[in-house]
Amino acid sequence: MSTRHHSARTALALLCLVNAVTAAATEFQLANLNALYTTRSKADPVLGTGTDDEHLKTYQFEYFAGFKYGDLYGSTDLIVCQSAELSQ
Repeated sequence: MSTRHHSARTALALLCLVNAVTAAATEFQLANLNALYTTRSKADPVLGTGTDDEHLKTYQFEYFAGFKYGDLYGSTDLIVCQSAELSQ
């Protein structure tokens, strides 16, 4: 398993744990999972994002909960692409 997949699974597990622990105490909570795909991605040399072959998949997870004394927000992204630098 790659480090990237391990990090994404760890972040998702942590957010699920926070959700389970705080479910009884929240006044409001919202979880959002997005799966995005494009065939027109361009490499960005400044930010280091994008891909050389234009195919890019992104998975996003967000969690928001409102409590009496404050809020909790967590977000994680997993970007999957084939880069010429990675395949060498």
